[in-house]
Formats: sequence, C-alpha cells, structure tokens
Amino acid sequence: MNNEDHRLRFPFDRLSPLNRPKNLAGKAAPPTRPGQSQPYRVAGNPVSTLPESAVANCYPGLELDHRNLDSRFFAGLIFIFTDSSDEFTGARLIDIDSSDPELAGETKTQIASFVSEFKPEDAWFLASIEQGSNGPLATRDSNGKPFSGLVVWRLVRSLEAALVRITLEKRGDRKGSRERTTKTFAGHRRVYMDADGRINAAYRPGELQQSLCAPWQHDFRDCTCLYWAANHPDIALGPSPANVGDLEHSPDSEAADPMIMWMRRDRDPDALTLPLRLQQEDRNLEIDYYEINQRWQQLNFVLAGRETPSVYVPDDTAVAVPFDTPKELEDQLVLAAGVELALAAEYLYAMYSLDENAGDSQTQADVLFAKHELLAIAVSEMRHLRWANQIRMELRHTGILSTDFVPVLSAGPRVPCGTKSRNRECIGGYRPTSMEPVSLPRLQDFLDAERPSGTFHGLYARVFSTLRSYHHVPFLTELASRIIADGVRHYSRFSEVRALLSRYLKTESGQAARGIVRSFQKDLAEDSSDYRVVRSLCKEIVTSLGEGYLKGDVEDAANIVRARTAMHDLDEECNRLAAQRPSIGVPLDKFLR
Repeated sequence: MNNEDHRLRFPFDRLSPLNRPKNLAGKAAPPTRPGQSQPYRVAGNPVSTLPESAVANCYPGLELDHRNLDSRFFAGLIFIFTDSSDEFTGARLIDIDSSDPELAGETKTQIASFVSEFKPEDAWFLASIEQGSNGPLATRDSNGKPFSGLVVWRLVRSLEAALVRITLEKRGDRKGSRERTTKTFAGHRRVYMDADGRINAAYRPGELQQSLCAPWQHDFRDCTCLYWAANHPDIALGPSPANVGDLEHSPDSEAADPMIMWMRRDRDPDALTLPLRLQQEDRNLEIDYYEINQRWQQLNFVLAGRETPSVYVPDDTAVAVPFDTPKELEDQLVLAAGVELALAAEYLYAMYSLDENAGDSQTQADVLFAKHELLAIAVSEMRHLRWANQIRMELRHTGILSTDFVPVLSAGPRVPCGTKSRNRECIGGYRPTSMEPVSLPRLQDFLDAERPSGTFHGLYARVFSTLRSYHHVPFLTELASRIIADGVRHYSRFSEVRALLSRYLKTESGQAARGIVRSFQKDLAEDSSDYRVVRSLCKEIVTSLGEGYLKGDVEDAANIVRARTAMHDLDEECNRLAAQRPSIGVPLDKFLR
C-alpha cells in the first residue's frame, strides 16, 4: 500500500498508541504473563501464519486481499467488488449477516426489515455514499454508466471511521426485470481492528484470504491472476471415456465432450450442457465460498486438460509405437502437413457459408461467435502446418534426415474421419477433402477429424513417440505435443459451436432452419473469372510461405509478412464473393494444390 495515502492506511492507524502492535492474530489466546498483549503462536503453525509476517500486498495479493476487509465496511451487509458487464459492475451486495456483532440501534432495525426483501440472485448494488459534507457520491459516471468494482472500492476505502449514509439500488432480479428499487441505510463505517490490534470479530476465519492466488487457501474461485496452471484449471473436459465409460455422445447429440466448469456445483459431468460462455455468466453454477471447505474432495484431478475422477489411463501418446525409420517419420509428417492445410480450407469454407446478418440480434451474435471459432481453429491449423514443416527442416539440420527439404504447401486430398464416423465416404479412417457449407453433418465431420481418439491424433501420437526417442532434439517433441494439445481444444471448440448452432439447423437435411447458411454456387469452373483474384492471392500465399520456410530465418520475415497480407486480402475477397447474390463459395483446397 502507498504509505503517503492516509486514506488507505486509515482503518489501521488512529486506533491505538503507536507503540502498540496493530496486527495481532485474530481469536488470540489469552496473555501468558501480565501486560502481555501479543498472543502466542499455536504449536505446529509456522511463523508465517501470523499477520505481522505477511507480505499482505493487495490485488491479487499473497496473504491478504484488502478488498475483503472493505466487503464488510457497513455492519450487516457483505459486498463484493466486481467487474462484470453493463449494469452488473461495482460493489454488489451478496449477503446479509444478521449475526454481525456490530449491528445495533436503528441500523439493526433497517437491516432486519431488509432481510425478507433481499434475495442473493437479485442484483443489489451500492448506488451512493454520503459522509459529513461529502456527498452523496454516486457510483456512476456523468453518463449514468456504473463505475468498475475497483473504482467503487477506492471510494469505500476513502471513508472515515464515522457515520455514513449509503443507498442501494436493485439493477435486476431473477425474473429479468431491470426496474430500479432503492434502499437507504445509515450507520458507522466499520473499524477493522480493536484497541489491541485484533481483527474485528465480524470476519469469519479465512475470509480475508478469499480471492487470493494461493491454492492452499479455502477459496480460490475469484482469483484474477490467470496463472493457475494445474492448481485451478477453471474449465476442463469432462471425464474421459477411458475412465468412466463411454461418454462420447452420438453424432445426433447437441454437444459432444464440451468444456465444463471445474468448480461446478452439480458434479454430474453431463449436467452443464449450456455453451461454456453461458455457463460462465451464471455464478450460481459454481461451488461458493465456504462450501469449498466441505466439498473440495469432489474437485477432480485434471490431467491433459480432462477431469480424471478414477484411475488415470494414459492416452495413445504414452503408448504409441515409434516409427522404425526416419523416412517413415518424414512420410507421416508430409501427410500431416497436407491434412492441416486441407482442414484449414474446409473450416474457412464453412465459415464463409455463415451469414452473420441473418435473423435477430441474438441469432447474429451466435453466428458471429461460430464464425470467430471457425476462423480461430483454421488459423491454428495453419500454425500446425508451420510446425510440421519446421520439424522436417530441423530433422535435416540435426542430421536425422539427409534429403533436401521441400516444404509441404498443398492441401491433402484426404482428411481423417476416425472410426466412429457416419459419413459414408469415410473409409479406413479417412474421407475425401470436400468444401461444404455449415450443417450438422458437416460439423460432425469436423468433430470426427479432431476427435482425440481419432486417426489424426494417433498419427501425431506416433510422431511424438518417435521424436521423444531422439533425446538431442527435445524442442521438436514439444512442438508435436502442442499440436496434440491443440487438437483436443479444437474438438472442444467444435463441440460448443455445434451445440450453439444446433437450434438453427435441421437435423435430417442439415439445411438452415432460419437462413443463417448461405446457398453457394458450387458448379463454377476453377478458371472462372470470379476466381481471378482468389487464384492470384493463393499463388502469392504459397510462394511467399515456401520461400520463407526454405530460409527458416525468423529475422528474415519479409516473406511471412507478404503471405499474411495476402491472407487478409483473400479473406476480404472470399467474404465479398459469399455476400453477393448469388453467393459464391471458394473451393480453397483446389487453389492450394
């Protein structure tokens, strides 16, 4: 904290003589000798458990988050300082503590009358603060937009330990109403420590550690550090088929193996069928404060991005058989690179078939989300193309391969379809590359191609196993591992896209139910004048990437920059052709061969 800012320090000073300790442990044992005000350390606890040894820096903090002190700045009311969206940001009232030891007089009467009206699911927020001649100070800007939680928190921190008048407003309720209701309360701004420097008795054990970045604390659901790694994955795939039976949904289901919240209250892996972005908007779906103390054993271990509630069964990357010769490895990498480019072309064609201007605002938002996901996955496939070529190039630099390096920059004629596909053209785990608009069968094709247990995943599993046996090139093993991990994420993202768009698509025919899918002309010849710009841009992309890959010098980025510029231009041209009437789809796989 800034020692020059007396307002931030206020709750801790002016409370006792300067020579008296102010940060003694709460619930302290009685003094062991006359005049002793400092409690003894509990046997077995390290010295770091005492507040006087805490670093105590704030947001995100290590031992103490000062926002949690101010959450109880007004007796009987518990706030959380949150940054959400629209109206739901600021200091939100999340609970009423009728047992607060400092509730008394008129304040206690006001709080008691409010208990029956308050419901946690309603959106009650701090609307204004008034103290002395200052105020009322609103928690909105001049345009009526609510301040962020951090701004409101700083306002609360500025309050003196004196009488304060606050107004709450209800910005929404469980029925979706946005009708505003206000309530006003008067009382004293809480003092956080008593004369002996002990924490106010209103705070429950562990409450000051809420929202910290320490996995050993009882609560870590509100951590904003974004570096949890294995300790707190936030979201994960549901239990794998190898562990809890065959949970892979049939091709006719709305969602297959979606990402779900790790801290979900309902532990049934099939309970959360909403798209992930909708799950995250409903805080009540997660285990709440203190409930974690009782149910932490139910939080599954997460290995390889998937919840593992029973005995861990390694995937095929752990048991895959290495290739016998470097030549076999080379052949598989050539095949894989062609598949990467072919899949990128299929995903882009499907993306251009979606019309983000169709339907109402919700439909347009859903379609725009689906297009964004398709584009992101296509970009990821292009990155895999780069890595597959890089592995081949590095194998030559290390002497494992002796032939000349020629980068793969042509779309393969076949893509994986796995062993469970219902596509009639799926033979031997592969189907012909094809350009098709979005439909449920097409989205299922994409899921089959990216399925973790499918052919493509198995192909890279053998690549990974072979590279791992070459101990002097560990960085190449990492590249193969990242491709495999990305494939798992692709599968989850396609599952979410399929769940979201299923309401707009007919299951039997796969045609658009509400006009979100464009009807492409598919009979244009490759030499059609409509494709003149497309042909030129695809040629420039392939040529520039080829020259850049051959050099292999990251400092010489001119060719990559030209390729990326051409890709942006190609995107604009494909969008233009798709938006015109009649709509024209671009068979990108043919121009990239």
